[in-house]
Amino acid sequence: INVKVYRLELKHDLLKCRMLENDGYYGALPTSFANMEALVELRLGNNAFSQSLPPEWSTLTNLQAIHLNDNFLEDELPEDWSTLIKLQLFDVARNRLDGELPPAWSWLDLMERMDLSENEFEGMLPNEWSTMRNLIL
Repeated sequence: INVKVYRLELKHDLLKCRMLENDGYYGALPTSFANMEALVELRLGNNAFSQSLPPEWSTLTNLQAIHLNDNFLEDELPEDWSTLIKLQLFDVARNRLDGELPPAWSWLDLMERMDLSENEFEGMLPNEWSTMRNLIL
């Protein structure tokens, strides 16, 4: 039996892109990624990550793209992530996310593409999101 041990380590704080797609990682998303302040793109799709999106990642203010699709992520989108003002692409398709969409994310006015499909969100799009003029859902 092949078993992949879940262990992610911070190599250095100047990392621009972290790509761990299709690597069989599982468990909670590492809160230690919050220390990678220079991170511009994070690709963690097609794994088996579970639990909530870490509020600690709200410090990653240089992030422009987050790919978390095809995992087992749960809970609501963190209101704290409204600080990710450079974010242009956000993909969490095919997870188990739920709750209402956070109105505070209207601060993400550079957002161009957001894939929230195949989750369990409730309610309507917040009126505040109308300020995200370039957004394609």
